[in-house]
Amino acid sequence: MGTAAELVLGSAGERAKQSDRLKQEVESFLATVRAASAADLAEVQQQIAQMGEAREINSSHLVSLQTIPQVLGFFFRETVQDGADEDVAVDHVELLVRSVALTPDEVRRSEAVLRRLGFASVAARLREIAGRRRHELRPLT
Repeated sequence: MGTAAELVLGSAGERAKQSDRLKQEVESFLATVRAASAADLAEVQQQIAQMGEAREINSSHLVSLQTIPQVLGFFFRETVQDGADEDVAVDHVELLVRSVALTPDEVRRSEAVLRRLGFASVAARLREIAGRRRHELRPLT
């Protein structure tokens, strides 16, 4: 019984370390991002590819996030809490939306939820990039 508990604790500790390393890598990258552009999006996608498709992300506060609006709202709040101003945090949310290739419908649904939850600046950006488009988000400038 004691050995099983030690294995579980060891595994949890390793996952926490992996999560911390990933968070540091993402924070380091996002610190260099100013405003969403095509070059920024390409760099985010390259970073994701370099991290590897099988990388496990397991952190107690991330496990409970189950919907796209929850993830976007959490990402925005974490970015602001890490010291970014609101405009920069909104840019980061846009880069996240584009890097995971959300559809305009997914973006519009997220915008509606986030607007009701008080994320006005995020909702405004999501509305701007989705618009009435059916198949693709507004191109980056």
